Amino acid sequence: MSARADREVKHNVEAELHCHPHVDETHIAVEVLRGAVRLHGYARNLFDKYGAEDAVRRVAGVNAIANDIIVRSAMPASATSAR
Repeated sequence: MSARADREVKHNVEAELHCHPHVDETHIAVEVLRGAVRLHGYARNLFDKYGAEDAVRRVAGVNAIANDIIVRSAMPASATSAR
């Protein structure tokens, strides 16, 4: 797969994530190499993490997915200052 095709797949993956009604893609980054997509960054919950992976599966040209998204729950400020 060429670099041009990888750029197109990356663009399509990012568009799919952006349009997904149940995924907040704000802190999710996408890398593509020869059709293999790597998702990394942070998600609010498991629904966003695996919802992003499901969205990527629908994109033409994707032949593998590495979901390296870390789930980071929002913690109240009082909980972090008590440590």
